Amino acid sequence: MIRASLKGLGVDPLILIEEAGVDPTARAEQLSIEEFSALARAYVAHKQS
Repeated sequence: MIRASLKGLGVDPLILIEEAGVDPTARAEQLSIEEFSALARAYVAHKQS
């Protein structure tokens, strides 16, 4: 699941997933480019705050 892939980022993965609107049960390889980009934007927003 994508949650496990995001654990090492230092931000709660569930917050990133929720803000990006990604299915929390999705596997990383199943994400569309748009979903991956949304996760990246959510991550950057949290790191800048």
